Amino acid sequence: MQEVENKIRVVHLVTALESGGAEKVLFDTICHTRYEYDHQVVVLSKKGAYLEKILNIGVTVETITFKLLFSLLLSKKKCIVHSYLYHSHMASLLFKLVGCPVIWSIHSSILTSTFINYKLKITALLSYAVPRKIIFVSRLSQQQHVQCGFTKKKSVVIYNGVDSRLFNNKACGLHMDRRNVSIAMIARFHPIKDHERFLSIAAIALRMNPSCCFYLIGKDNDNSNRELLSLIRKYNLVERVKLLGEVDKIPELLPCFDLLVSTSKSESFGLTIVEAILSNTNISTVNLAIMDELFGSYSPNTGELADEDIAQIWLERSKVKPEAALTRYAKKYSINEMIKSYQSIYKGYSK
Repeated sequence: MQEVENKIRVVHLVTALESGGAEKVLFDTICHTRYEYDHQVVVLSKKGAYLEKILNIGVTVETITFKLLFSLLLSKKKCIVHSYLYHSHMASLLFKLVGCPVIWSIHSSILTSTFINYKLKITALLSYAVPRKIIFVSRLSQQQHVQCGFTKKKSVVIYNGVDSRLFNNKACGLHMDRRNVSIAMIARFHPIKDHERFLSIAAIALRMNPSCCFYLIGKDNDNSNRELLSLIRKYNLVERVKLLGEVDKIPELLPCFDLLVSTSKSESFGLTIVEAILSNTNISTVNLAIMDELFGSYSPNTGELADEDIAQIWLERSKVKPEAALTRYAKKYSINEMIKSYQSIYKGYSK
């Protein structure tokens, strides 16, 4: 690792560099502080959509090795380790052992059924000894993890931030029939995102309004996913669902849609919801507790209604733009505020 004179080194430790909220925050943090810190990314697996992006801004990415740990042990340069995901939190113990101050960021929420997950149990135990500070992206995530055994004493809530300038784009980057009602969901294909619920509601909405067209965006939302294709056939939506897979330029897509929805069972924050509002695209979520925390009485949750009722809500909301109050809330979650909070923590452990 190449040292930069008079700059504190921040080692960002992450499992891999897939397209996810944690990886996006990692990348944004580096981009907004690249001239103040000597950034280094260390991964357990050298793969993912953000790998090339990070390399393109001149930051090196290395796989964790004992040689790397030994070099940190011998280095006289001050070093902070910022870890982002459960597997990397466990690996951060090695950096603690060579004398580096460790900070954790928790970017996930917890369902009751996952309380027995071994990763959570191990990470909860390590939370008392390894990190000096644990950053949660919401009070909800903090409460869930404390209930699961994580220490509360070291925790702080720093909401994720969005660069609103990137989501002020009014032009649509897709070729699409604007006569259709376009409804999208941005979420990796995973049980917690509940794609089957999305497709069930979409099928009902299509019966109510045959001009509906649906878009699925995110990792594994593509034609190689046989499970997803089977679900689409099950709900007779082959002709009305477009699979866009992982998309790099989300700001160019959000203005294309009449509505962005989420059928997720749990979220720790909901970056795409905030981004959609800033893009002047209306939103609808099912029953996400984090929406109540982020938007108060203007929460876009429908609640636990029948799919028929939610489909009707989707169609109604697709006709209008987000309320002005929602936009005001969304602007509160500023990337500048997030970066200031991270910098304050870095400075506290770099003296």
